[in-house]
Amino acid sequence: MVIKINTTQAGIPVEIGELKFTFDTSDDGLAKLAEAAETFTEDLSKIKGNDIKVTKKALKRGFEFLLGPSSFDQIYEQTSSVMQCINILEELCYSLTAELQATGNKFTQQEKAEHYLKQKQKKQKKRKK
Repeated sequence: MVIKINTTQAGIPVEIGELKFTFDTSDDGLAKLAEAAETFTEDLSKIKGNDIKVTKKALKRGFEFLLGPSSFDQIYEQTSSVMQCINILEELCYSLTAELQATGNKFTQQEKAEHYLKQKQKKQKKRKK
């Protein structure tokens, strides 16, 4: 007898207008999500007034962390608007967070490790009794 377990590529399909991307839900992809949020927040804090150049740079880093190389350029080409790109990125982050929580990927790596250690400690306490 053969045990056969199918595997799937870790990812959430994302469509923005006519464009199709995949958000990587592998361990590396989820780590990038946290890193992207932190980096994007830092980049936004550097924007002074209506500096479109700095805003575009921040958006580019945010989109490329989440959707891969050249994703910002493709999206900007369709919208030609920094404001629309900001709205799209905001909606993307909200939607990805909701999707990850709905699919059970709500733990960060640190939370997973802490959860595992707590479970292990509970099992050890039960064995001692």
